[in-house]
Amino acid sequence: MPSFRQTPSQDADAAFRLRARRDRLFGLWVAARLGMTGAAAEAYARRIMMSDMEDAGEERVLRKVCADLDHHATATDEEVLRRELYRFEDVARHQIQRETQSRD
Repeated sequence: MPSFRQTPSQDADAAFRLRARRDRLFGLWVAARLGMTGAAAEAYARRIMMSDMEDAGEERVLRKVCADLDHHATATDEEVLRRELYRFEDVARHQIQRETQSRD
């Protein structure tokens, strides 16, 4: 009988993909709040993703976003940002699950 359990390596890869997707979606949302579109928004989303890779964790991402929004005089309550980050994590999880199911 085949085993469907993931190895620790697969778990780490799945967690990385989820965080990267979440950070990209969140970064695009923040970029829109900053008035960015197109390539500028994509570049900003990549910077958000990189900030999580440099210092893994949502707190680093939230600190960067709060600072960016403050700098552009579009300050947003940290709790609102945290809720959006969690919402995008759910969106990313559902997207990845759909993609995985469509490959099977």
